[in-house]
Amino acid sequence: MDRTELLPDLYLFRDTCNVYLVRDGDHALAVDFGSGAWLDELPALRISHLDHVLLTHAHDDQCVGLAARAGGSCSIHAPAGEQSVLAPDRDLRVLPPWWAMGCPANYLPPRRPAPNVTYNIAGHGHMMWRGRRVRFLHTPGHGPHACSILLDHGGRQVLCCGDAAHAGGTIWQPFHLEWDHWTGAGALAAWEGIERLRGLSLGLLCPSHGPVVSSGIQPLLRQLSARLLDFYRAKGQISPGTK
Repeated sequence: MDRTELLPDLYLFRDTCNVYLVRDGDHALAVDFGSGAWLDELPALRISHLDHVLLTHAHDDQCVGLAARAGGSCSIHAPAGEQSVLAPDRDLRVLPPWWAMGCPANYLPPRRPAPNVTYNIAGHGHMMWRGRRVRFLHTPGHGPHACSILLDHGGRQVLCCGDAAHAGGTIWQPFHLEWDHWTGAGALAAWEGIERLRGLSLGLLCPSHGPVVSSGIQPLLRQLSARLLDFYRAKGQISPGTK
């Protein structure tokens, strides 16, 4: 398992997605889950208690191993609304086969449902963990319920942004913004999420895929915001220049 210490007690595991782990003594909190192979690394980090796993959104690469590997006293949290694709009684109508026409509600749904998940991550909410506040920001795009996780660590504001932003002012797999074939609703929602992030003084931008960004974060977000608006305007024009 490829592991990098980004800051003291803040780790990146490169799994099916980037998994971020915050250590506090022998306790830890993780953002996203991936395959769960990183769990085998916890003893080497002297972690005996994984308290929480926070999912940014319910795509298969975020939680493919969740049903098989999670357990014990660990609490799993997901954005409110994602139970439609992740819960054991999930609505299979939102999980069309890959060849189906149209725009599914989730382009990369979890292959297996996950039990014992609490759907309490919501934009502008927060939770307390070992004396620190962990904040949630609604950053849709890769689905209407996606959120980013913001925490203070090592004197910096660290944002685990899921798939809301990617290095170079881009979006990872932008086809997820195709919420329908007629409007730019997905692009506009993603733009609103990025605008929420632009007011933050961020020390690290930690996406679900690609490199962690430690400098030039605000110019990156400004560029991405402008590109999303351009995409939204293009989607709204059925025949540009034609009466």
